[in-house]
Amino acid sequence: MRRTSIDSFHDLRDSGTLSKRQIEVLNLVKAAGSITGRAISRSIPGGHKRLAELEALGAVRACGPFKDPVTKKKVLLWESTNQPLMCQPPKEKRPTRKDLEAIIEAQSKVIAAYPYIVSTAYDRGYQMGVADRDNAIEWENI
Repeated sequence: MRRTSIDSFHDLRDSGTLSKRQIEVLNLVKAAGSITGRAISRSIPGGHKRLAELEALGAVRACGPFKDPVTKKKVLLWESTNQPLMCQPPKEKRPTRKDLEAIIEAQSKVIAAYPYIVSTAYDRGYQMGVADRDNAIEWENI
């Protein structure tokens, strides 16, 4: 799957809107009551691919196994939940490179301000033995 398709799906999911194809599939599931993915694909080419997306949004759910009369295999029946969509809240804006560099610089200043404490804790841990280094660092921070 291409990155553009994934980004497009995440944009639709985060916005709380459905794509045209998702609306078509959801309307078909509501009209049928319960329907298989194969039956959806016969009516809407590639429509079965939207079931996972609609399930993630809470619009449809699998309602149990069913023996398909054509393929003679157990398949899932899908039904509409008739519930409001469970859209995720909009994601926060990702930090830019400049933001991340500023965070790293600030953390570096904090670390540089306390080299003695870290060094002392490490030395004490070394004296106590390799297994107790972590405990020595915790003991120094108390």
